[in-house]
Amino acid sequence: MTGKLDLEVIAVDEPEMVVRDADIVATCTDSARTVFDEPEWLKEGSHLTCVRACEIGPKVLKRCDLSLKLGKNTIEAMDEGMVRLHGNVGYIAGQPEERSRIPNPVVDNYRGDHFKYFMDFKAGKVPGRTSDKQITFFINAGTQGLQFAACAGKVYQLAKEKGVGRELPTEWFLQDIGD
Repeated sequence: MTGKLDLEVIAVDEPEMVVRDADIVATCTDSARTVFDEPEWLKEGSHLTCVRACEIGPKVLKRCDLSLKLGKNTIEAMDEGMVRLHGNVGYIAGQPEERSRIPNPVVDNYRGDHFKYFMDFKAGKVPGRTSDKQITFFINAGTQGLQFAACAGKVYQLAKEKGVGRELPTEWFLQDIGD
């Protein structure tokens, strides 16, 4: 990656080696477990972000002075009444016993009043950082993968412009059975 990015990239064995003295900590893993939960590793004024709700632990979250999230995850926002009313939503997301087997635990620390919504921050309803010593946190929850669709759209556009790749038949991505 050093050659591709033209900057120094160093592989390390322990998360502490990455987090200590970092201005920005971004956990972008496929881990179903907490990556780190040691607030003493954090540098004053650092910014944290993660992709999965379990990557950053509760002690670190409590240490953050300002915590924002983009929105509510679909499954987090669903209640059983909604599943009964809109059966397809429950079917697509899975029934409660099916959702419980997904190795991406719902972390209660990412719910409640501790987190403010990004749109409220953008609208001026929630103050931002008031000191450069504050530690801030942003979780990219509630997009339902919109960022991946946006990137894929741009990649598709550029590939078409350059005449690379090949068209795949739409039928490959359709299914006419309900199970």
